[in-house]
Amino acid sequence: MFLKRLLMMKRNKTTISILKSVLPNDMQMAYDYLYDYFNGFDIEIKENQSSYNLCLSKSDFNYCEDLSEGLHQLGIEANEITDYCYITNNSCICLSENWLPYGWRVIAEADSIPQRTAIIHIDDHSDLMQPFISFDSGEFRNILTNQTSSTLNIHFLKQAIDTGAITIGSMLTTMVYSLQSFNIYHLKRNASYFRAGIAKRTFSDDIIPNFNRIGIEFNDEINDSSYFLTSSISDIMYGLSGEEQCILHIDMDYFNNRYNGSTSWKQDRIGNDYSLSEQKNRMREIATYLKKINSIIPIKYVLIGVSPSFYPSEYWKDGLRFLLNELSNSTINVQELLCHFGWDKKHEK
Repeated sequence: MFLKRLLMMKRNKTTISILKSVLPNDMQMAYDYLYDYFNGFDIEIKENQSSYNLCLSKSDFNYCEDLSEGLHQLGIEANEITDYCYITNNSCICLSENWLPYGWRVIAEADSIPQRTAIIHIDDHSDLMQPFISFDSGEFRNILTNQTSSTLNIHFLKQAIDTGAITIGSMLTTMVYSLQSFNIYHLKRNASYFRAGIAKRTFSDDIIPNFNRIGIEFNDEINDSSYFLTSSISDIMYGLSGEEQCILHIDMDYFNNRYNGSTSWKQDRIGNDYSLSEQKNRMREIATYLKKINSIIPIKYVLIGVSPSFYPSEYWKDGLRFLLNELSNSTINVQELLCHFGWDKKHEK
């Protein structure tokens, strides 16, 4: 399969009307609610007698720092921030993680979906929010555009991501909706161990009536599909159970989440801010365990998100290069990504 690079130069905008009756009566409170509800978008709001009319375009998350040097080091143009997605025959790297479900479907399109899939989700967030996609009577619908499809196919996903219906926080929810049964192994720093059953469900929307948005629900039945949260990669190593293949997802904000998508990051100090040396130590440890995991269950797909305004751009080149080399040295096939960036496979000291 040849290497593919996705680039849309024009940012799509969508419009949606929200009835005033479902929002707070106070206009400022209503505006605050709308900005919070559509927090993955840049929003323009116009008001009429009965509704607020919203013009939405997906956010490029470039507002926490100057990204120019990080983009230059990776050979990415500034106008590619929202849509940069590079896909190989088994791997995908994106700036904005909402492209990862699309990248995975492009790679896996010709593959049959196995009965049981392990997802190793290395991320400072769960990414299990609800996308703006509904499912009813056997039909998926993009709530923002009304486009429909009987499956979450490549064309539907591409349009949903381009319009912002699939957000960075809902990308994993979108992926698991294409799987039969799955176990999500979520590695997060400083997390308390948590284990629960997980099921695909639909939920009525709070402010957009007549749509049942796809989502997930935790339950006590750890049978068909499960969610494991842990801060220890060894828990994942010894927790794998009967899966046929593995999807490895790594969000770089796991290693440093200085900004956490917030312009008030300096005052709030809500993200972790680890040095490059600390990041490399953790990358090396994780790669060692992934090598063992790969010998137990094949890691078939590798999906990596850079996450502007979460992972600091000063680390993009050095952090990504070190991680990819560690993965490659640990038998994880990321050679085409290394070649794409012009980085050799030699282990960095």
